[in-house]
Amino acid sequence: MKKILSLLTALSMSSTSISVISCEQIESFPSKHANVNTTTLEKFFLPENNLKPYNTKYMELINNSWEHIGFNNNISTHKIDHSIVDISEKELLTDFFNSLVNLYTPSKDKNNLYDFTGLTFYIENIFLNLISVDVNLELTVNSDIAITIKKGWKTVGKILLTLENDIPYNINETIYFINKIFYSTKFVKSITKNEDKKTIDVFDFIINSNLNEKNFDEFFEDITIKSKLISNLSFAKKQFSFVNDKDILYLTFNNFKYKIIS
Repeated sequence: MKKILSLLTALSMSSTSISVISCEQIESFPSKHANVNTTTLEKFFLPENNLKPYNTKYMELINNSWEHIGFNNNISTHKIDHSIVDISEKELLTDFFNSLVNLYTPSKDKNNLYDFTGLTFYIENIFLNLISVDVNLELTVNSDIAITIKKGWKTVGKILLTLENDIPYNINETIYFINKIFYSTKFVKSITKNEDKKTIDVFDFIINSNLNEKNFDEFFEDITIKSKLISNLSFAKKQFSFVNDKDILYLTFNNFKYKIIS
């Protein structure tokens, strides 16, 4: 009898808990889609803090597809550097400023100065649409970025932002994409930037790899196929060379030097 009473009590408590949970409202937020370029975002950010259409920390080339993986709740957080922003009537007609003003509802003075104090962009995910390079290997990237907009600690809305850098990034950014192509081959276990001040002028990256002159052709064939994942990128064998210095093997590519370890 005691077991039956205990079971009935437990079921009663479970039913109550389920009822309470089912009655809770799931909070929803307004969402928008907008297009913008990186120069426009400099109204809010210093150039060195500006949003980019990718994040090299979490970006990988998996099954011939560019993905952002390995992050927990969000990829990054960006609090604006400039809170008081001048937005013209013409700019207000664009989908980006119109969406942001509608979501954030900043105060405005008679001179069209908007107060965005507390505005923070939480980057939830990044979906790469197009990656391209020019003849100088300068980089342009277009992506869709899922962003949660916060006013202080409070969420006020979400934006799916199509972002493109209208001024190409130099080859020092492009090399991170090229390194991901190298890393996606069976020959490379890891590639890390050389942070040692004593050797920073000697080589740029440390590559954990079994690469050598004997298996280079197979490696080159693989990266040539994968180079098609970046528009206008093509590799030539003359861009690569091996150098043996004091029994340490180095790979060079377009003036970037990789110390090979295994």
